[in-house]
Amino acid sequence: VDTVAISALARELSSDAMRGRGPGSRENANAALRLAVELTGLGARPLYRDNLIVPFVAPGGSSDNVYNVIGVLPNRSGAVTGDLIGITSHLDHLGVGRPDARGDSIYNGFLDAAVPMAMVLDVARRYAHAPGERPLLVMFFNLEEQGLLGAKALLLRSDIPVAARLKLLIGVDAGSPAGEALEWQLMGTVPSHAGA
Repeated sequence: VDTVAISALARELSSDAMRGRGPGSRENANAALRLAVELTGLGARPLYRDNLIVPFVAPGGSSDNVYNVIGVLPNRSGAVTGDLIGITSHLDHLGVGRPDARGDSIYNGFLDAAVPMAMVLDVARRYAHAPGERPLLVMFFNLEEQGLLGAKALLLRSDIPVAARLKLLIGVDAGSPAGEALEWQLMGTVPSHAGA
């Protein structure tokens, strides 16, 4: 685990310059672009047209600057077809709001979810160097703070059918920079298939 790289990227994504990666903001779009550049450098391939940046239309909004970032890293034989293992985090946060007692109005989102984004990229980096049997699908969803809208948008797309291919999906959220994890909490449901 490259804790130096994780820390550096998390600090970059949660810096005041990113203005909290608020929904529909230029900084939110910049975060998506930054993540896509990282994944491209690792050899990720797009599942949507020829781009890792996947626009979507949010309910009541436009798709002008609302993006998910989705890429697949090939398995050890170089394939991106067949069953997938997925890992995800969200790229948005709350943006700019009311100033606190110190006058700070930027909700930077270091824990939620700059650290998880950096952790996911660290896993992707290690997978790219030592791929497994199944391709690794890396997804950074947008508008999670508004009700998981980016994840829901992906599931509704018939041109990117990933749900049936996923055999395992790991969601990373609110990582702790305070020290080594002493406990992990699994959330969600157990799949109904026999291999569960």
